[in-house]
Amino acid sequence: MKKFVVERNLPGAGKFSAEEIRVIAKASAEVVDRFGQPYRWVGSFIADDKICCIHIGEDEVKEQAKHDTFPINISTKIKTVFNSVTSNTL
Repeated sequence: MKKFVVERNLPGAGKFSAEEIRVIAKASAEVVDRFGQPYRWVGSFIADDKICCIHIGEDEVKEQAKHDTFPINISTKIKTVFNSVTSNTL
């Protein structure tokens, strides 16, 4: 399956309380459960005014966003993943 990074512009996201994040996570998990095709939400990262999410699926995840409460501003297919372990294996 393909991996995608999804950017959602949400002003003030970096100031969300733990409870607000829990509610968002629960809503997102429920959308994934209802999606009805091979699809997985890996996780999300919050910045000041943005939430970036990693998703895995056969197709771009904009279809999923139609069922979610937060708009997708940018969805980009991930071509390669690397980290500090990569530097030791090349």
